[in-house]
Amino acid sequence: MIVWFLFALSNAFSYSAHNAYSKYVISYSKLSKSAVIFLSSLVASIALFSAAYINGIPQLDRTFWIAVVVTGLINSITAPMLLRAYQLGEFSRVFSVSLLTPVFLLFTAFIFLGEIPRPLGIFGVMLTVVGLWFVERDSRKEVKKELAPEAGKIDRGVLLAIGVALLSSVTVNFDKLAAQHSSVFFGPAVALAIMAFTSGSYLMLIGKFRPSHLKGIGMQEIRGVISLGLIGALSNVLFNVALLIGLAVYTIAIKRMGILFGILWGWLFFKEKDIAKKLIGAMIAIGGVVLILFS
Repeated sequence: MIVWFLFALSNAFSYSAHNAYSKYVISYSKLSKSAVIFLSSLVASIALFSAAYINGIPQLDRTFWIAVVVTGLINSITAPMLLRAYQLGEFSRVFSVSLLTPVFLLFTAFIFLGEIPRPLGIFGVMLTVVGLWFVERDSRKEVKKELAPEAGKIDRGVLLAIGVALLSSVTVNFDKLAAQHSSVFFGPAVALAIMAFTSGSYLMLIGKFRPSHLKGIGMQEIRGVISLGLIGALSNVLFNVALLIGLAVYTIAIKRMGILFGILWGWLFFKEKDIAKKLIGAMIAIGGVVLILFS
């Protein structure tokens, strides 16, 4: 239990850092969202394939290929959705909506994996939703005060984040299947390669993937996408290790503990306000996580 919790908590930290850094890279980069996804996914995939080669390429079966293709294609959709959501709204508010994933996962994990959480665990997941409501309530008040003309845009950002949370509750089941039928390195390496291929194909289709488009791209952008890829690779490994040890619904709930880190990133790097009120909501959500641990 302790080992699983440490891996899941480390993933919560790395996942929140990856999301915050994604928003930062998009804010200054001359690269489009699709280009950032393509390059960072490619870097992460190469890093994980290298680790898989050192660790030993696993035997693969039909279940693995089905699972990895499904999660790779869905992640190709959710990645640009999430980046767009960050462009439309506050980082902490949009990131906090990811707390809905464990709620959706109560149903999808039963459908795809046959996992049935205990009543205390279910109550813990529901408590995270209460924490989310607190964060959303205080963020909405702040928006009405300072950004009333832009409130509609931020609401669209939240709606996109809800869609990402719903789709993520599906992909996490296939992430676990892919890891179970390969390894913690090889499964996410293939999924990220699919993401890179999909986003690269999209860029070629719309005519924005040519050598001429790389002109003016500086070292800051290069360092940004490489760092983003490496952080993403580490986050994927930590997540898959935790998935293999514990139930998917509990692992994703611990991962959403990253809301606490996300609120801090929003305050430190994006100058967001009402940090104390948002932290209250985060602590309520963490109370739900504690219940999950003892379920």
